Amino acid sequence: MWILRDPSLSSCHQKVVGSLMFIFKVWRLSWACHKQFTWLSTPDRPSHLHPFYKAKVLPDLFDIVRICEDGLKEFITWKLGTLVSIARQHIHKYLPEFLSLLLELWSLFSLAVANRPIHIALILQLVEKLCLALKDEFRKYLPDILPCCIQVLTDAGEGH
Repeated sequence: MWILRDPSLSSCHQKVVGSLMFIFKVWRLSWACHKQFTWLSTPDRPSHLHPFYKAKVLPDLFDIVRICEDGLKEFITWKLGTLVSIARQHIHKYLPEFLSLLLELWSLFSLAVANRPIHIALILQLVEKLCLALKDEFRKYLPDILPCCIQVLTDAGEGH
């Protein structure tokens, strides 16, 4: 995570984020396997590592995506969608932070098209992944999300 916090190492940032997603994916598979085969349970392989790791990494990722350069902002937003697909319903603890980030990213669409640091498709993809992962739990956040979706459709209809 210190590599992501260091702007002088920006050439490594995408690889670090990709590595983080790989770790989450492996832990997801390991957790599923561990759950299926209880005989694999050992003291050196606790099943609580994945949530602990998520708690250490996700807040930093949310902070970094807010301040990083545009290319990395897009990449992390895309990878957050991947992370939601991996973690599925286990991501619910971070839903308020996800929604806060989504609303901040959406606010960038008040900028002129040439100055927007992120493509709307990535934000919509993240919303879709959250909706699919959280199902009914996501419903209570629709009043916050729908106005943004309607604005996107309105802008598209006006040719922006």
